[in-house]
Amino acid sequence: MSAENNEQSGTFQDVTRDIERTHLARHADIDRVLKKVAEGVETFEGIFDKIQATTNSNQKEKLEQDLKKEIKKLQRHRDQIKTWISSNDIKDKRALMDNRQIL
Repeated sequence: MSAENNEQSGTFQDVTRDIERTHLARHADIDRVLKKVAEGVETFEGIFDKIQATTNSNQKEKLEQDLKKEIKKLQRHRDQIKTWISSNDIKDKRALMDNRQIL
């Protein structure tokens, strides 16, 4: 019976470790995406300012294409953030909600 209990507790410990790794990985993913959101917003604002400042139509068209690419990246990040917000696994959602509002 004792060997059986050790085997069960070993399995429980393995599951607990796997859960902890999953949570750590998810939080690392969240941190990575939030960092990319901040960088993306900064890039977006920089491109937008350049569009406003330029008078060259060719340059403006290129910058508009760059802006569209940045918008698509930010939209993907927004969708990921929405998924995390709707997840019951994540308890503290303030940072996610704040970044979603930025987007």
